[in-house]
Amino acid sequence: MKATNSFTLLRDLSHKDSNQAAIQLSHIRHQHQQMQQQLTQLLQYQDEYRQQLNSMLHQGTSCAILQNYQQFLLTLEQAITQHQQHLVEWQQRETSAEKNWQGKQQKTNAFSKLQQRSERLQKKRADRLEQKQMDEMAQRAVLRTS
Repeated sequence: MKATNSFTLLRDLSHKDSNQAAIQLSHIRHQHQQMQQQLTQLLQYQDEYRQQLNSMLHQGTSCAILQNYQQFLLTLEQAITQHQQHLVEWQQRETSAEKNWQGKQQKTNAFSKLQQRSERLQKKRADRLEQKQMDEMAQRAVLRTS
């Protein structure tokens, strides 16, 4: 019985760790998804400003305004590049968190199997003991009647 309690405790602790890892993974996935949406938005802004710049070039806009648009587009491209680098980092964090969660989940499953195995062995021992006691009682009954 003591081994089963130990395995139950280990399984419960492991399950708690697994749940915490799942929560962390969920948070990281949410952040990663938000960053992807932000990148999409930045790329849309970039596309819109390029279209505006092309339109202004055809309309004959002043050099100062064109330079401002070009400078803004360069700044936007730098922001996009930086955001893409952050996305790669978040993807790595997500992959790492997923592996961590999977490891914790495997550990929990292993403790559950050990607990089940221990319970089966204890039941088998109890059944054998009961059978032995029944056999002894039957043998005594036979000896009394003879």
